[in-house]
Amino acid sequence: MPVIFKNICPGEGCSFGEWLTCDTARVYTDASSTAATAFMLKRGERFTTLSGDMHVKRAGMIVFTRNTRVTGESGSYYFTPADTIYPLVYWGEGAGTWYFRGKQSDADFFFGNGFDPDWDGPGYDNVRGINAEWWVKLRAKDGREGWFVPGDRLYGQSPHYEAIPAACPG
Repeated sequence: MPVIFKNICPGEGCSFGEWLTCDTARVYTDASSTAATAFMLKRGERFTTLSGDMHVKRAGMIVFTRNTRVTGESGSYYFTPADTIYPLVYWGEGAGTWYFRGKQSDADFFFGNGFDPDWDGPGYDNVRGINAEWWVKLRAKDGREGWFVPGDRLYGQSPHYEAIPAACPG
């Protein structure tokens, strides 16, 4: 740790393209909060997202409390109380990347999205959620580029589920 997953848009229906911010956002010259400020996005500004990098600072942790069989879309898994899964990144649609028995695998996230430590299931406990930051590269309408960590007041991240409004609500 840390590990960086390049060009990822996590979450259900996530896609890059036109987004709208309904809050002020600091844009950095690099994908780091210690980088210089490149410019500020203002409320109501539209911009184009180009790519995103997930910076995983600490993996999550799933421990098994009894012998457990899990069947998912990518296969069937058998775990014992000696096993621990370390979730790294959730892509969406119930899948992501985790570390298990010495190797990194792309597999089902039967234990939730990996961030919520309260998501326990039959035979396992979600002991620790993933600690990560998602940095998105963007291009402003005037051509300036930079990186930012998306906040809550954005539209366009999942256009399949949520249309971009003509203007910021309220």
